[in-house]
Amino acid sequence: MAGADGSGAVGAEAAGFGGGGAREAKREDPAMTTVRDARPSLVVGWQFMVAMVVLDTWRYFGHRLMHKNKFLYRHVHSWHHRLVAPYAFTAQFITRGLLLDTLGGALALAVSGMSP
Repeated sequence: MAGADGSGAVGAEAAGFGGGGAREAKREDPAMTTVRDARPSLVVGWQFMVAMVVLDTWRYFGHRLMHKNKFLYRHVHSWHHRLVAPYAFTAQFITRGLLLDTLGGALALAVSGMSP
């Protein structure tokens, strides 16, 4: 029984899913694959490291700006230093959380290429 193309191939072979020959897909040279193709965990690790550096840098300079700018220190950041509770979360205020954490996290996500 001959296939529709007259080659004698029937079923999956006629549809181009097997049989080899000229219809076989070319295989890529292993040396030409990218890191993304070869090791997805390396890409995720690299993106994570980039995101942490960006976020940490953003938070450092944002915190430093709040200490150097008298207006920001007096009206925003000084409340952080007035607390005496020994818990990290008590020092979080909406302005600091919004400016340093939320925007910094969005920036780190965008720069690193991570997906949300």
